[in-house]
This record gives sequence, C-alpha cells and structure tokens, in this order.
Amino acid sequence: MHCLEPTTLGLGAIGAAIEKVHQTARNLTFTLSKAIFGQHLVTKMFSWFPGTGKNYVAKFIADAMYPDTGLKNPHFHLIISTIHFPIPSQSYEYKSQVQNWIKGNITNCQRSVFVFDEVDKMPPNVIDGIKPFIDFHEDIDGIDFRKAIFIFLGNTGAKKINERVNELSSQGTKREDISYEALESLVSKGAFNEDGGLKKSNIIGQHLVDHYIPFLPLERKHVRMCIEKELGDRNENLPDSKIIQILNSLNYWPDRINGPFCTSGCKMISKKIDIMLMDG
Repeated sequence: MHCLEPTTLGLGAIGAAIEKVHQTARNLTFTLSKAIFGQHLVTKMFSWFPGTGKNYVAKFIADAMYPDTGLKNPHFHLIISTIHFPIPSQSYEYKSQVQNWIKGNITNCQRSVFVFDEVDKMPPNVIDGIKPFIDFHEDIDGIDFRKAIFIFLGNTGAKKINERVNELSSQGTKREDISYEALESLVSKGAFNEDGGLKKSNIIGQHLVDHYIPFLPLERKHVRMCIEKELGDRNENLPDSKIIQILNSLNYWPDRINGPFCTSGCKMISKKIDIMLMDG
C-alpha cells in the first residue's frame, strides 16, 4: 500500500479513498472480534494486564491499513522502549532522536503509523519528544503531522483496572456490561502518576491523547479460547484433558489457583502447547 494523500486526488478518487478508510475500519473490527478474546471495549472502539492482546491489536492495525505488507510496511513503525531506549541517563538524547526520526518519516508519508510499546518502561522525558507532532498545530515547517497515528502500549493502570474489574464482577456486573467510562480514568490517571515514560508528561497533562483503551484481565474461558485458536492455526489437536492441564498450570488472581483472572493472559500459551505436543 502506497502512502495515499487524498488532497492530491480528484473527487472520484477521494470518494474511493474514503470508502477504503471505512472498509479498513470494518475489516479491523471484524478481525479484532475474531482474534482478541474478552476485550469488548477494544473491539467496539478500536494498560493493561500482560497477555491481554495489546501487541496483537497493533499487528491487526498494521494488517488492516497495509493488507499487502502489514508490519513490514515502511510507513508502519514499531518502537520498543527496552530495545530503542535502553539507557535512562540518555533520555534527552533519545528525545531529540525521536523528534528527528518522526519528522523525517512523516515528511516521507504524512499517514505514517507509530506504535510505542512498553511506554511504562520508557525513560522519563522521551515521550514528550512527540508532543509537537500531536499538538493542535496545522503544520510544522510546512508539514501536517495531524494525519499520522500514534499508539502507546503498556501496562499503565493495570493494577487499578484489575481491581476495578474484580470489584464489578463481585457485584454481579457482567464483563460485557463493564463500560469504557468505568475504566478510562484509571488508565489516564495511571499514565500521569505511575512510574514510567508517561509520568507527569506533557502529552498526558495537556490532554493530547485522544483515547485511552483499557484491556481487561482475561478469564480462564478466554485463555481456553486462545489455546483452541492456537491449535487451529497450527492445524493441531489436543484432548480436552491436555487443555485443562495447560489451564491448571497457569497462575490466577486474586487467588493463585481458583481466582477468576489469569495473571499471564495468553502470553505463555504457545510454549505450553509446544510442550504438550512434544509429549504426545
């Protein structure tokens, strides 16, 4: 998929481009509903317990926007804090590098997508290097940065989200009835106050993030769905007893054995399936 600039197109092409955007959104929603389990807020709208599906969502966004190349598209950029910003004392150097790098990429394609993973592990101040590009400026040096998409992934607010979901569940609220409004503030407050790359940052303090998407902790039934999907993707089978064995080998919360939520979500499923298949 080439970088598409509708402003350079005729009216007919603009209509086609708009329909392409709508189709991309429909494709993404359908994919999320089939591949991300137990995350109705994510599916409806487009922090977080490990293994709940954040990185999968980033992949599906890439696949929806760039069907032919996905994550390999030159206009899709994945930045992992622990890899790209490993030395906290160099935070100001990283901040300058991020600004130059974003400016260069958006100069080439204004509809670039940037995914910052592990923002909770990012050194302080680095994230504010992005602020000029997501602020309310029509252009900077003749470039419109408002067409780019920035996605921040991390475990911000995870503890509070888990506690709130557990509290609501204990009160009889169905998981599917938990609203976005009930959890959004937990993510935004956690982002601003918890240690990590977003703490006291200007992009949070000045309300420059459009949406905070909470990922709910996964229940045993959702982990089972992950196991079944993984087996299906591999064209493999396991007897129900082996699936239960995998489920029982995981840790849960708030009670390690009988708690409703899996502490690792679906993260460990693939390796555990490998072991079961090798054992026959």
